[in-house]
Amino acid sequence: IRIIRHDYKHELGAIKYLLKNGEIEELKHFLELPGHIDRSGIRLYCKNTVVNAVLAHYADICTQNEIPLEVKAVLPASIYNASASDSGQKYEKLNNYDLCVAAGNLLENAIEASLGLPQEKRWIEINIDHNQDRVLIAVKNAFCGSIGTILGDLPVSSKKGRSGHARGLGLKSVKALCESFNGIFMCSWDNGVFSAN
Repeated sequence: IRIIRHDYKHELGAIKYLLKNGEIEELKHFLELPGHIDRSGIRLYCKNTVVNAVLAHYADICTQNEIPLEVKAVLPASIYNASASDSGQKYEKLNNYDLCVAAGNLLENAIEASLGLPQEKRWIEINIDHNQDRVLIAVKNAFCGSIGTILGDLPVSSKKGRSGHARGLGLKSVKALCESFNGIFMCSWDNGVFSAN
């Protein structure tokens, strides 16, 4: 429940951005989960409307906080996970909500890390690409150079939740999402650069 509540704010961010820009039809489509493209009133990073709205939302946050953001995103309007195609199994659809959760969590973490640095040392890069059976989301960002607590293979956020315990739910959520589609989640940190893929 904590992970669902944490992820839900990324969906709300996309909804807020679509409302702010008067994209009511796109909002209706988002709530139904198909991806459609609309080129008016929103910066176009990729053809997937929902991922585009998430990217635009976090790009605005980066601009407000003087964090240089480089976005490379190549996604069609909708994505299908075809990893089971060779075995003759049915295709499993990777929906816009899943993509929204993954991109939103990774960008939020990158922004949090950047805010701990002087403005001149801040930067974030996000690269989203796909082939017929995989989606790649790679985020790199500058960070202070030290990681506190590690649980399993994931660092734990220094942010405290309502209970007073370290949170770190975003990376857990992205890892679980990747695993649910037979994917792989990896993160690494070295020389002041944090990478999540």
